[in-house]
Amino acid sequence: MKEIIFLGGFWQGALVFFSFLLSFLFSSYFFWKRLKDDYDEREILGGSLVIFILALIFTASLLWFLQTYGDSLFNRWLLAFAFFFWGIVFGAKIWSAKRKINVWEVLDGLALTLVCFLVWGGFLLGWLVKEKLALFLFLAGGILGGLFQYSKKRYRSFYWYKSGKTGFLFWQSGGVFFLCLFLLAFFNKNGIYFEKLVLGFSLLACFCVLYFRSERKIKEDWRDLNKYFLKRNKKR
Repeated sequence: MKEIIFLGGFWQGALVFFSFLLSFLFSSYFFWKRLKDDYDEREILGGSLVIFILALIFTASLLWFLQTYGDSLFNRWLLAFAFFFWGIVFGAKIWSAKRKINVWEVLDGLALTLVCFLVWGGFLLGWLVKEKLALFLFLAGGILGGLFQYSKKRYRSFYWYKSGKTGFLFWQSGGVFFLCLFLLAFFNKNGIYFEKLVLGFSLLACFCVLYFRSERKIKEDWRDLNKYFLKRNKKR
C-alpha cells in the first residue's frame, strides 16, 4: 500500500472530527431508540452527548501523545478508531455509574456506533485517498450491521452464550470491529508494530469480555474440549 499523504495536521484532525460527528448523529438516534422505553428521553440524549465528549477527549489525548508515531494517515485512522472504542467504554462506565444505570444496557445501545465508524470511515478514506482497502471498511460496516440485526433478538438463545446477559451486542460488534481493523493493519505494508499491538489486544479483550459475560467456566470448557479430542482419536 502506498503511503497516504494529506494536507497537514489541521485537515487530518478535521476529517477525524467530521467522521466522529456523523457517527454521533446516527448512533445517538439508535441509542435513543434502544433505551427510550426504559429511561427518560432527555436523559438518554444527554447521556449520548456526555459519552461521546468523554470518548473524544480520551481519543484526542492519546493521539496527541502519539502524534509523532507513524507517518501514515491510514495508521492514525486505525488508532483513532481503536482509542475511540475504548473511550466509549470509559465514557459509558462513568455516565452509567453516575446515573445508576446498567452499563451493559448502555453499551448495547451504543453498538451501532461501531457500524457508523466503519461505514463513514471507509467512505471518507476511500473518497480522500482512493485506497482499495478503504472500501473494506465500508463493506465491513455493512456486514457488522447485518450481524447486529441477526443477533439482536437471538443472542439470548445462543448455545455457547449461556447467561443470555446484556452486553453481548456491543462486545460482539467490538470483536468484529477490531478484527476488521487488525486485518487492515496486518496487510498494510506501511503499518506500524504498535498499531497492530493495540488492535490485536483490543480484539482479544472483546472476546474475553464476551466469555466472561457468558458465565462459562474455563475448567469445564477445557474438560469438554479434551473429551472431544479423545473421542475423535478413538474413532481413528
